[in-house]
Amino acid sequence: MSTMTYTDLRSRFATDGYVVIENFLSLTRCDVMRQALARHKPVNTNHPVVVSGYDTACDVFGGDPLSKGDPDFVALHQDPALNTLTDAVIGAGWEGKSSITFWSAPGGRGQAWHQDCRADGGRFNLNRLFYTSDVRPEDGAVVVVPGSHRRGRVSANEAQEDIPGQVVLTPRAGTLVLLSGLCWHRVTPNQSGRERVSINMRAFPVGTPTDWTKIGIYRDADVEFGTAVVTKRESAATQLV
Repeated sequence: MSTMTYTDLRSRFATDGYVVIENFLSLTRCDVMRQALARHKPVNTNHPVVVSGYDTACDVFGGDPLSKGDPDFVALHQDPALNTLTDAVIGAGWEGKSSITFWSAPGGRGQAWHQDCRADGGRFNLNRLFYTSDVRPEDGAVVVVPGSHRRGRVSANEAQEDIPGQVVLTPRAGTLVLLSGLCWHRVTPNQSGRERVSINMRAFPVGTPTDWTKIGIYRDADVEFGTAVVTKRESAATQLV
C-alpha cells in the first residue's frame, strides 16, 4: 500500500470518496486474472445497453465469475490484503459475495455520470475496482468528483460533460481503486481499437443491504436493473442521447 497507512486510507476515503492504490496486484497476478477474464467474456459485446427502450448512455457488458465459482476470482475475493483494506475503509463485518466484470467495447460510449446507489440514510456500497491491463486515455478513463459522495444526488445534465473539480484516472495494470457508490463517476468513451476490462468486487458496510445497488442513479433517470424499470427525472436540464 505504498507509504499510506490505514489511518491515511480511511481519512482520504472519507474526504474524497475514493482511493487509488497502485501495484496492488503483481504483474503475474494480472496475467492470471486476464486469463480468468477470458474464460468469462460475454459472447456479444457489440451493442449498447438499452433498458426498456431508454438509453442510459451505458455501453458496457458484465458478468459474475465469482458467483460461478471461478477459482481465481474466489482467491482474489478472499485475499487477506484486500479484506484488510476493506476493513480499514468501511469497518469490519461487511458483506460481499459477487463480482462484476465490465467489458467496454471499442467505439462504445462508456458510462454516463452516475451513482451506484441511492443517497439514503448514509448507506452506500464500496466498489473495489481492479485493472489487469493499463488503461490509456483513449480506452476510457475513470472520472470522479472528489467529495461528491457527500453532495447528495448527482446533478441533472449531460451524460459526459466535464464537472468542475473532476479527476481523470487512467489506472495502470495492478491498480486497485476503492470507490464509494455515492461518489459521482463516469467512464469516458472507448475510442481505441481494443476492449477495456475491469473487475468490481463490491462490499457492503454493516447496515447496507446487499441489493442496495439494484437501482442506478443517472443524471436524468433512475434505473432498476433487476426489473428494467426506468424512472425519468422531471428536473433534468437535458436528456441523454
